[in-house]
Amino acid sequence: MKQLVACLFAAVCAATTVTAQSYSTVATMKHITGTDHYVVDAVISQLVDQDGRQVEKVISRPSVQTSAGLPASLYVGPTEKDATYQTEDNINMDVMWPKPGEDGMATCSVVVKRGDKITSKIKFQLQVEDN
Repeated sequence: MKQLVACLFAAVCAATTVTAQSYSTVATMKHITGTDHYVVDAVISQLVDQDGRQVEKVISRPSVQTSAGLPASLYVGPTEKDATYQTEDNINMDVMWPKPGEDGMATCSVVVKRGDKITSKIKFQLQVEDN
């Protein structure tokens, strides 16, 4: 099964957009030992000013579990038909782990949007080796 130097992958990224909004994304990709499954947990926060300092306001905690070799997606937020679609954050997370027995790249991409406007976009990649 997939063995990593560390079965845990975490990355932090702050993205600043044209509208001066900043986001922080922390994602953890982990192979579930003894299975061909993996789980990806993320915490997406908006950086906001509070009492004269910048703090992280968590806007979503998406989590995806799926089998190795099968891509998975998760959408969190209002749909296009909702009245709040243009004003509230909506998040799309896409993940992929290599097929069992194969080396390859595990990936996680997170896109935060308000309506159709992208406010933050990040992609993480991790080389996975089958030992």
